[in-house]
Amino acid sequence: MAGVEELDPAPLPEPRHLPSERYGTATPMWFVAERGTLYIMTGGDSDKRRRRSPRARVAPYDARGRLRGEWREARALLVSDPRVIDRAHAALRSKYGWQMWLAEALACLRGRLHRGAWIEIEL
Repeated sequence: MAGVEELDPAPLPEPRHLPSERYGTATPMWFVAERGTLYIMTGGDSDKRRRRSPRARVAPYDARGRLRGEWREARALLVSDPRVIDRAHAALRSKYGWQMWLAEALACLRGRLHRGAWIEIEL
């Protein structure tokens, strides 16, 4: 079975999304692969779901919502270590550039910047 490289093989001109299937619905998320693990930052309600069950399914999609591979079972866990969060956040900013900056600026204006949860996904 291939690792996270299959989900994020190389930098592309368009952002790659990693849908996570929750309650039968695919939810596109920005993600980054770091040291063989996937990291995502989500809305604050995700921590409740992760506490109930670490079960997740992921699949590679492009920015236009087209499936680029098979769905895979995964384990999603909340991240609480500030060093891991800082490293994942820096990698996410590097990967998405101005788009991440804009998303963070809007979240800051809405008072939501620090209410999200960081999740690591192990395949």
